[in-house]
Amino acid sequence: MTTAAPAATAADFTRWAEKARTMTDAELLYSARDCRQAEAAMLGHCSALL
Repeated sequence: MTTAAPAATAADFTRWAEKARTMTDAELLYSARDCRQAEAAMLGHCSALL
């Protein structure tokens, strides 16, 4: 059995927003693409477990 990751908190979102303000457009695009790829990988992994 796997355990779910803890949910993001308001403090997490505040930290992420502060970090994003310091990033270039290229860094933001890279980060967004990386997140989408990670999501797709996790969805594929999770559906394989069902």
